[in-house]
Amino acid sequence: MNVHSPIDLSLLPALSLSKLDQELDRRRQERQRAETIRHADEIRERCKTLVGFVREAWHVLEPETPYKPSWHHDALCDHLEAIHRREITRLQINQPPGTAKALDHDTPIFTTWGWKRHGDLQPGDFVFGPDGCPKRVLACTEDRIVDAYAVRFDDRAEIIASADHQWVVERDVMSVAPRYARGRKLMVVTTAELRSSGYKHGDSERRPDRVVVCKPVQLPPKRLMIDPYVLGVWLGDGGSTTGMIYAGAQDAPHFSKLGRVARIIPPDGTRRQDFYHILIEGLQSKLRMLGLLGNKHIPDDYLESSAEQRWQLLRGLMDTDGTCDKRGICSFSNKNEQIARAVHQLASSLGLKPGITSRRVTFNGKDCGIHYRVAFIPTANTIVFNLARKQAGVRGNQNGRSRNRYVISVDPVGKRLVKCIQVEGSVYLAGREFVPTHNSLFASVMFHAWEWGPGGTPGMRYLTTSYMEKYARRDSRKTRDLIASEWYQTLWPNVVLVRDNETDFENTAKGVRSAMPFASLTAGRGNRLIIDDPHSTEMAESDADRERAERIFRESATSRLNDPAHDAIIVIMHRLHPDDLCGVIDRLQLPYTKLVLPMEYVRSLPVKTPWFTDPRQQDGELLCPDRIPRATIEANKIELGTYAYDTQFQQRPRGREGTQFFPTDLFLVNGAPAEHPARCDAIFAVIDSATKTGKTHDGTATAFFAIEDIPKPRRIFVADWDIAQIEGSLLEAWLPSVFQRGEELAKECGARKGFLGAFIEDKASGMILLQQARRRGMAAFPIESKLTSMGKSERAISVSGYVNRGLVKITKPAYDKITMYKGRAANHLVRQVCGFRIGVQDQDDDLADSVFYGIAISLGNAEGF
Repeated sequence: MNVHSPIDLSLLPALSLSKLDQELDRRRQERQRAETIRHADEIRERCKTLVGFVREAWHVLEPETPYKPSWHHDALCDHLEAIHRREITRLQINQPPGTAKALDHDTPIFTTWGWKRHGDLQPGDFVFGPDGCPKRVLACTEDRIVDAYAVRFDDRAEIIASADHQWVVERDVMSVAPRYARGRKLMVVTTAELRSSGYKHGDSERRPDRVVVCKPVQLPPKRLMIDPYVLGVWLGDGGSTTGMIYAGAQDAPHFSKLGRVARIIPPDGTRRQDFYHILIEGLQSKLRMLGLLGNKHIPDDYLESSAEQRWQLLRGLMDTDGTCDKRGICSFSNKNEQIARAVHQLASSLGLKPGITSRRVTFNGKDCGIHYRVAFIPTANTIVFNLARKQAGVRGNQNGRSRNRYVISVDPVGKRLVKCIQVEGSVYLAGREFVPTHNSLFASVMFHAWEWGPGGTPGMRYLTTSYMEKYARRDSRKTRDLIASEWYQTLWPNVVLVRDNETDFENTAKGVRSAMPFASLTAGRGNRLIIDDPHSTEMAESDADRERAERIFRESATSRLNDPAHDAIIVIMHRLHPDDLCGVIDRLQLPYTKLVLPMEYVRSLPVKTPWFTDPRQQDGELLCPDRIPRATIEANKIELGTYAYDTQFQQRPRGREGTQFFPTDLFLVNGAPAEHPARCDAIFAVIDSATKTGKTHDGTATAFFAIEDIPKPRRIFVADWDIAQIEGSLLEAWLPSVFQRGEELAKECGARKGFLGAFIEDKASGMILLQQARRRGMAAFPIESKLTSMGKSERAISVSGYVNRGLVKITKPAYDKITMYKGRAANHLVRQVCGFRIGVQDQDDDLADSVFYGIAISLGNAEGF
């Protein structure tokens, strides 16, 4: 039958609707194949250049996103072609990051400091990726009002996003490797491109896009006053005003291990078994301290604890108010809506896909009110219950529906205030259901496919690597799908894959591609070694990780090449540190051709190679203004700070080590210190106690802060400070003066909440101060271990975003104050804070560290206030 002939339905009387859809798709593919064959020579001619191949092949990898050519794409392709011609054997490519995603301001985002609105996220915050691990926020754009859409999923999760927000989805397609039958393909699409239920492609209906459920969110363990399993049991079957839990005779042997049996009530009425009252010693007083007596709820500390602690909490809840039906569906039922919604959030944070429903319940004709049910299907081998009789019913998910969220609808909701953020790894979790929302395509994907096909070198062997194996696998998978596509095979049928998986594949000409993490670059050989992002942002800050990367690069990279003189190494990354892998190449003066493309053109640092000259002429011209406009760049400069912007966007890393980290102007207002606030919300102090007390050792430093919550965002002022070398025996007599000064400042600054107290390092002499304060009934609090466990340089870096955004100011009294310390009369606050140098040992920094603590507690730590 001619592929252009229309379908005569009378010839297909027995076909079902689904088979008819398949027939329509088959014929549509035949027409596309015929079109490719008819114009094959013209397409192959255009694909003789790599940039031509990119334009022609783009639709295979990104069928929903039109290709937008750019001069810097041409520059990249020209240099890769020079590698193919053996004119370049070592190539370094540095480009700025460029992916941004816009969500509604009020979208809840879980961070390492607890929940925040999306609109309140700032560079330096840590959100979570779909792997459950923290991801640093690298950049944020300015707020903008745009047309927004409500994206609703089958579990009733809802995210408000702009039309251009990006999502990583699995899309229903008619032909997907390896069997080239109907299946799902991993794609990045915008909100406007999402396919919801009922989507039709031509005459056939397609399954909706789906988003993979995240892995359990990884958080450090917390010191919890009540064991999480015990709390879960009490919330489910405990007396709301006592430390008693209740159990039937069937489960009493299990629950009685938690305490002692205080009472046994015999069967009565509808109850057919003994009813046990089990008293857990000390539980009632702990419940009272946590504000839970008469007020059952799950405290935030428990919802934000480690994965294992959260699992134990969930098991306690499920052992009491949970069940598992014959289908393997686990459910939790409770009439307390607050608890039910917290259980829904808890299950979501553990990588489950819960749904929540409500209905009115009656028992023996009695109205028992509204009850809420949270239901989910766990993954196989998951321990949901500690009770063996309940766990026996758990089967694990039997299909993809419980491991994915399906897009039900995408509806316009009018204009909304949105903001774009850029994170490590591109994808992060949004909403209380933890929904995942989403550049190396040219060098890591297109170049390989071009060399094997249009380049005429199908025997070329590739080794590709990244700091995480999954990113190397991702690009390997894209390359494989492109080569195996019907379009590619029609044009270059000689490239036939004979071995095919995510990390390795091979063709009949012995061409091979192997993907591996950078840390494992010790095996295999090839003609092309592509090193794509050897460092994460965090790894680049670690001396040990950078030294390890340098050792691997120097000892393994060249030895992985079959012919070191003619085969090629390609390093593609944006700069992260002066001593990152590109810094090693510079220091060793290795003969690399360097294609360095800063976001803003700098005439004094022109980019020129034998194959390229930057076409920009004026200082400040942008690399891609259509994608990242000037307003976004200016916002990035403010929020990232000079160091991060110069390093990642301008590709000009400057050393944090040994340089003055905080210029004085950052703490001033128009070049002058801030006025003492006449009104503020609260005053608090931070005491950085000396490791060793006495006249020959470090000082005990105190900084006083005024908090101002209105207008938003929160700002703080360094209102006063003190530093002195104090003998250990005199600390007790000195401590009341700190609290006295705090009360004075609260009156001077009109603090609405007064003086809140002092935060003290819980180590060395600080432990003495905490003990003394508690004996005297003073409001003293230990600084959290996750702050004290950092080094001083790490603390300074972690709070630098708040300082760069102008949220920390020094008042005029604190700026003008002069004291004598270690024989020197000076303003030691300004001298230490503004003279602080990253990575330098043995500098006077006790006051500086007090300030860093104060910033972290009040601005960066949701548990501080």
